[in-house]
Amino acid sequence: SNEWGCNQTFTGALTLFPRISADFSLSDTLGCHPLELTLTNQSTGADATIPYAWNYGNGTSFNANEEHNRTFLNPLADEQQIYTIELTATSVHGCTDVATQNIYVSPRPQAFYETSATSGCAPLLVNFQHPAGGNELTWLWTFEEGETSHQEENVSYEYFVPAGEEPQVYLTSLQLTNSWGCSHSHEQSITVYPEIEAAFSNIESGCHPLEVTFANSSNGASQWQWNFGNGSTSVEENPEHTYYNPSHVSADEFIVTLLAVSDWGCEAT
Repeated sequence: SNEWGCNQTFTGALTLFPRISADFSLSDTLGCHPLELTLTNQSTGADATIPYAWNYGNGTSFNANEEHNRTFLNPLADEQQIYTIELTATSVHGCTDVATQNIYVSPRPQAFYETSATSGCAPLLVNFQHPAGGNELTWLWTFEEGETSHQEENVSYEYFVPAGEEPQVYLTSLQLTNSWGCSHSHEQSITVYPEIEAAFSNIESGCHPLEVTFANSSNGASQWQWNFGNGSTSVEENPEHTYYNPSHVSADEFIVTLLAVSDWGCEAT
């Protein structure tokens, strides 16, 4: 109305579109790298041509309504990685709603290690080396069944297989666990061949010419290399050898050496 009492009425229509609600659930919000999650859409009211848009906080997106899986990574050694997952729901009328949730991906330590040897003859001393790195790590070395160590970083262990036995394969491992409870294990095999023992007996003195029979008492050997100390050699197991001393005034001494070799190339003298 105006000052002279003239009136006019205007009527306008207001359209209120239905409410839209974006919502989703996660199978977990905290875990170790790589963290695989199941995402379930629980939104209501979204009916646009492309009703849903996911943003995973790592530069990737996805348009889907259905339940789906996604893997989240953390390449860091000492920090948690935080991802903000965002779901935008859109109606046919252009109404939108956004739901967000954070997930926390903890780093997983790397237990890969190197050994100074992967096979060898007993006694075999093996050095285990690990490039240490990570947050407050707990170490568990396993050298063979029942033999473990919590020593950090680099350790050593000696393996022994008695002469006459078969080669042994030992499964070694390292398990690392960090302060977030994330673990990683690595395994390596070490083959240890039996120890070999070289030994023999013989008469120790006599008159020229002296015929000596050598009684081989080596253990674990399949090949023998004799050096009789006078330029003569033999590969027999129990050889005989004649020594001569043409001198009429002094005794001769001969140093006899036996090299025993096993089927696996292990040697003992």
